[in-house]
Amino acid sequence: AKLTAEEVTRVHAAIHECVEDGLAYERTRTDMSSSKDRPGNVHGRVGEACPVCGDTIRSGSYSSYTVAYCPMCQTGGKVLADNTTSRFLK
Repeated sequence: AKLTAEEVTRVHAAIHECVEDGLAYERTRTDMSSSKDRPGNVHGRVGEACPVCGDTIRSGSYSSYTVAYCPMCQTGGKVLADNTTSRFLK
């Protein structure tokens, strides 16, 4: 089924809220910066090789945030869409 323009707007707002909530929660965690075993040690390394698997570290923009991630380690090989170029925002 296709979504109406209003439904797309509501889904987009819900996704935005979920991302914001998730980022706010992650910032409260004390184990994020101290753990050397997590694939999360890619911050500030866009374009470099992932220290775990060697794949290229990518970035994506969400709201006012830019996140770095390894597609192989963190998204099962999927390159995430940048919401600034999303078809929902056009």
